[in-house]
Amino acid sequence: MKKDIWHYLDKTGDPALIDYKLHDFGLRGAPCMEAGGIGGSAHLVNFKGTDNVPALITLRDYYHAKMDRENIAGKSIAAYEHSTIVVWRRVGEALAAGEARAMENALVKFPAGPLAVVSDSYDIFNACSNIWGGSLKDKVVDRDGVLIVRPDSGSPADVTLKVLDILGDKFGYSENVKGYKVLFDKIRMIWGECPTLDVPRTVLGAMCREGWSADNLAFGMGGALIQKHNRDTY
Repeated sequence: MKKDIWHYLDKTGDPALIDYKLHDFGLRGAPCMEAGGIGGSAHLVNFKGTDNVPALITLRDYYHAKMDRENIAGKSIAAYEHSTIVVWRRVGEALAAGEARAMENALVKFPAGPLAVVSDSYDIFNACSNIWGGSLKDKVVDRDGVLIVRPDSGSPADVTLKVLDILGDKFGYSENVKGYKVLFDKIRMIWGECPTLDVPRTVLGAMCREGWSADNLAFGMGGALIQKHNRDTY
């Protein structure tokens, strides 16, 4: 997967971004903490993005990895998932109204640094057009950090391309030295649902054909990332 991602970064963008292009969501599918720690440690050989705390403990305790602010084996960012969005809906209220309040609260609670927010709780395209790119656009633009929009369902390539087009229309984009489109620097994407190894290759290939740089997108991967045998196997 790293080779696939690096290929498209090299072709369409900046290969130096590779360290944070595949994020470890894999602990949720591991049968125990020890297995999650071992698999997550292997992931951190190739990437630095992780939500797998046992991996950091494994590397500290058995490989004597440094764990201070300057030297840490893996890092994460502030991130919202579906339950932290849908809980904002009030009885009898339109779906998007509660979603908009949840998203605004995320921007207020985390005024600086990278922030990932799942945005397909109801309708990813409405969220991108009318919330992020509409009522909250000024707050996104003025914020001291990058908002990372997370679609999480549907056809990965098709949804990614449509979201890129919407965000490009709402926030603007530039063309890099390689001739590929890069979104306004306060907005990016993550595709967090990669059940198979070929998803990054498929998505980045489609982006390349449509003129979008791989710089715009990161991936997250769950149980299949750190071990293929998971709760579904049993």
